[in-house]
Amino acid sequence: MNSQEDYGSFCFQCAEQALRSNVAPILTPGTQPLINTVYFPTPYNDFAQSVLKRISHEATPTGEDYYDLQDFFIFHHEIVHLQNLDWTPAKDLARIVLATCYAAIFRLLISDSTQQVESAWKDLGTFTQRLNEIEKSIKFVEELFANAWTFRVLEVSTRPGGKWAGFGKLLETLKENVLNTEEDKFPGFSTAYDSIQPLISLLLNNPSISSVILPLLQPIEEWGVKLPQAINAREHLERMLALPFIRNYPKLPPGKSEGWIEIKYYLEQMREKHFRRWKQLLALMLNLSWGKEVISISTPFTLPLWLISHGDLPAEGSYEDAMLHASQTLRDLGNLRSRFNIKPNIYASLEPRVGRKGQGFIGVRLGTHRNGKVDEDEADSILNLLLFEAIRQQLIARKGIICPFNQGRRLCQCPPARREALDRLYHIAKDTFFKKDELNDWNPLPCLENWPSGSKPEKNEFWVSKTLYKQSSGIITIQEYW
Repeated sequence: MNSQEDYGSFCFQCAEQALRSNVAPILTPGTQPLINTVYFPTPYNDFAQSVLKRISHEATPTGEDYYDLQDFFIFHHEIVHLQNLDWTPAKDLARIVLATCYAAIFRLLISDSTQQVESAWKDLGTFTQRLNEIEKSIKFVEELFANAWTFRVLEVSTRPGGKWAGFGKLLETLKENVLNTEEDKFPGFSTAYDSIQPLISLLLNNPSISSVILPLLQPIEEWGVKLPQAINAREHLERMLALPFIRNYPKLPPGKSEGWIEIKYYLEQMREKHFRRWKQLLALMLNLSWGKEVISISTPFTLPLWLISHGDLPAEGSYEDAMLHASQTLRDLGNLRSRFNIKPNIYASLEPRVGRKGQGFIGVRLGTHRNGKVDEDEADSILNLLLFEAIRQQLIARKGIICPFNQGRRLCQCPPARREALDRLYHIAKDTFFKKDELNDWNPLPCLENWPSGSKPEKNEFWVSKTLYKQSSGIITIQEYW
């Protein structure tokens, strides 16, 4: 990898916030939907209090209230990335590619020879570039839909009796600021924002078809012996919005009109075409999660990615079994989105916190999309993925190295194997791969710097089987060294 400008982060940042440096320098503030992780620039407790204030007291809005409204927008904007656009063919393709990135990082952490380290670094660059290509294919539509959907929801909240009654003018100011920012990043964004409004209305008024429409926003190409490419989502959306029965949706009469027949026929055609490719991709993801090597890909990280995005891992079987399970997964999606009824149901929330001595740090909170208990296997999976995503982003941005589990402490709290591996990675990147002008923000682990002289932990000779996960009777267990 040459520099962070060459490779995308696959992280979606809210247009109303500036980037700040921490354990995941590219992620924040925003969302990494592939690992169900979000950063809120306002601590959740503070945000919740502002919402409760709005519910309890309908005060006349002032200029200061703009920031409360902004936080409310950011919260719902990021939730759209996590709940509405998390299950698409392009996202599952990206999860497989992301799993290969993590596997390359794992090899960097444990490889002994220079040749193995150089091979792992080369693979990380190759797969990161592939991840960037997918991100570029969908990013415009991702942000377009997230903004359009969120503002439509907020518009309802500003009506009499809503949480933000009387805030209509402030909301228009917020919308203008957001759209101007997005227009600077994506020329033509404002025009596309107006064009997508009929589709937003169609989905809000007919939620039963959202499980078909939303995946069609981020489709993949036909494929065979190699991983597919993501289709240019912007061009695909433009063709969809140009269809008369979508462009003229608000004018369609209710019932079995000609327009509705055309909509249903179009969705049936698109579902047959694009969901067939998606099912094939899910079957591949299942085989990789079962530990099989398919089309020259072998990585243990598809397993935790499957657990947090698609639920329990079915018992290992044949390729035909994988196709059957993939079909069931897609049926669950069509059944009011399985996220709201059965697993998976977990996300990690990063938020600014202050330690006992006043030091600022980014804390991690595990949450659910609905009230309920956090599944232990999913919690272990998402925390391990967060560790590798933090390392990946720090390597891309050349900013680090900080462990996401430091929690603002001066002394390291990690198991010896992880501590030694991160320290080793710092030196490998510094001495072998980074250019001199890329070292300004690349520093040793602060928790190791504060260890008393001669008190650093002894190095473990190896990690058990050099494997992240083990399976026993279908139960996934995270090894103690993580």
